[in-house]
Amino acid sequence: YYFHIRSNCGSGSDSSWVTISFTTPATPPVNDLCSGAIALTPGGVFADQAISGTLYGGTTTTGITPSCQSNSKSDVWYSVQVPASGSITIETQVASSNSITDSVVAAFSGTCGNLTQIGCDDDGGPTGANSLMSILSLTGLTPNDIIYVGVWKYSSVPTSTVRDFMISAYDASLASNTFENAKFIFYPNPVKDVLNISNATTISKIQVINFLG
Repeated sequence: YYFHIRSNCGSGSDSSWVTISFTTPATPPVNDLCSGAIALTPGGVFADQAISGTLYGGTTTTGITPSCQSNSKSDVWYSVQVPASGSITIETQVASSNSITDSVVAAFSGTCGNLTQIGCDDDGGPTGANSLMSILSLTGLTPNDIIYVGVWKYSSVPTSTVRDFMISAYDASLASNTFENAKFIFYPNPVKDVLNISNATTISKIQVINFLG
């Protein structure tokens, strides 16, 4: 927004206009506070239950600083129920657009008004675009307990073009190594140019190999 001001100098005389601008803050995300934490559904691998998140408009929770990185801004919150294995991994990855490239993740036990940090990661991601994103692996937790997860942006406040990320909670014990093929259909056979494939449930990956490998 812009507003303009000038002095009334009297006798019908005014000074030149001076223009001043200001920017209204972005609307905070629904999970800006711990009390609004979004529940993550644990899967077997990152891709199983990954969801998109944003830090744009997020505030920084007073009195909570991730132990692995004090220079962090604008946290948002998630919750996850510990699976029967007592282990859970929280991972952030870059979004397809308007993404942050450096995240900080910390996990907490307790309640939103009384949180105790149980783990923290900064820059634990793999090489490439996700190398400065975070992966936090926790073990020895009590099954069915609810833990809270804070996600921060490193160093600077998110902007309208540097704001988004992907997040997922997963545990290898929840992965499925079997495939039900009773309703798996592919045709024609033999195939030339076009192969049609369908199944009763979602297929996450298909690999087609010819006789030459």
